[in-house]
Amino acid sequence: MQIELQDLSMIYPNGKQALKNLNLDLKSPSLVGLLGPNGAGKTTLLRCMMGFLRWSSGRSLLDEKDIRTIPHRKLWQALAYVPQAKGAAVAYTVEEMVLLGRASRCGYLDQPSREDLKEARQVMERLGLTALAKRRCTELSGGQLQMVLIARALAARPQVLILDEPESNLDFRNQLLVLDTLSELAREGLTCLFNTHYPAHALQR
Repeated sequence: MQIELQDLSMIYPNGKQALKNLNLDLKSPSLVGLLGPNGAGKTTLLRCMMGFLRWSSGRSLLDEKDIRTIPHRKLWQALAYVPQAKGAAVAYTVEEMVLLGRASRCGYLDQPSREDLKEARQVMERLGLTALAKRRCTELSGGQLQMVLIARALAARPQVLILDEPESNLDFRNQLLVLDTLSELAREGLTCLFNTHYPAHALQR
């Protein structure tokens, strides 16, 4: 799978230029760190790339197709996004939240299958979340919730994983766990793009 950004620019409503004439070509498998200080436009880049915000000019392509022309269900079977953890709006359990990652693989009214539950539990085990399975997300620390959001994305079995500062709110041990997991996923054939303001994290990977 390939993600390509062509001559992309973004100007905020206040007239400030966030990004200008940006080109990027990512092919599977790869692991790419987007390094820059806070306020540099890293999150804006990710949000525009996925179609959450509109570029002022240019195109985002997935396998040579403009993402704006790809049906949402098909797009989110290919892509998975991990935002920064800002808190949980609803009191799902950890297991339920991770199962939400399977939504793009199910019918709208379908109940999760045994395969969906198996996939969710495998991802939770991989990220050390099994002991928290029945805890409600409203009871978690910011770092624990960040790990749950990563697990939710991985449960979707995406081909491209996009993460917005995945190490934020994490202690040192879990920072290493997340970075090691990204490296493993890239070796397994996934494309991973993450932004960070930690130079060591970007350079190590």
